[in-house]
Amino acid sequence: MPPEEPIESKQTKIYRISKILNYIGATLIFFGICYWLSYNWEVLTSLSRVVLTLGTACWTLYIAASLTSEGKHPTSSGALFMLGGFLLPLGISVTLNAFGLDFNVDLMKMIAPGICFIIFLVLQLRYSREILLLFCLIFGSSFFIAGMHFFNNNGMWFPADTLWSYEALGLGLSYLLVAYGISFSHYSLTGWLCFLGDLLVLLASFYLGGLLFESNTTLIWEILTPCILLASFLLYLPFKNIALLCLSAVFLIIYITRLTYRFAYFFGTIGWPVVLIAAGVFLMLIALILLTIQKELPKKKINESKNT
Repeated sequence: MPPEEPIESKQTKIYRISKILNYIGATLIFFGICYWLSYNWEVLTSLSRVVLTLGTACWTLYIAASLTSEGKHPTSSGALFMLGGFLLPLGISVTLNAFGLDFNVDLMKMIAPGICFIIFLVLQLRYSREILLLFCLIFGSSFFIAGMHFFNNNGMWFPADTLWSYEALGLGLSYLLVAYGISFSHYSLTGWLCFLGDLLVLLASFYLGGLLFESNTTLIWEILTPCILLASFLLYLPFKNIALLCLSAVFLIIYITRLTYRFAYFFGTIGWPVVLIAAGVFLMLIALILLTIQKELPKKKINESKNT
């Protein structure tokens, strides 16, 4: 007869199932509201549209905040926060449209996520919930991208073909800073933010460094790209995330392959594979040396303690 499952593990499983069902239910409610609105859009007045979207979002967030303050029904309050996060940008957009303030599409793309980001940032500072932090990141990222497009269209800071690279670079650095800030809070988002932030930074630097898609490059990015790649390896020290090492290793292979390919004409068709093999052997030797040093350091410390 198999041993009976501990009560705590049963409660944990029930809690997780309840959490999933609550989030699925909130998602279905959101889609139901959207479908009903789209079906009856022409019949509804402007005030009705605002009440049904923005009013429902505010009321949902209020109930979720009240439940969180009282410490009741954490799974239900999290699902309500999610439903409010879905409805709030829709409600703000409908409200701007109702008052005729959506004359500038690019500006409206900034206003809606900007307001949502401020609201959820205040809620996160007050209640410190992971679902709130997730929506802060979503709305903050949307606001940043919309702002970059708006100011770039009006000022032409960056070329259109490299704008996405600077957006990815800014978002990646922001995600890494947030991940470091919440690394002491045991949020499950920490690992995902580390990986996504590092991936965006590496993709942007490799594109700007001319190592992806035959893109154009400048001298400054040719210098910065290997430095960023080295920093990517060093990120393992504060985060202790093995996925970062794997990601950095993949980009190191791409970097060495692309760098040696640029000078393949010096070596000829036969010489370039030899260079790749030599680079691989060199990296394996470095790895062997590092492992040897790691093994010898404890022995050296033991001998020094015995001598003293």
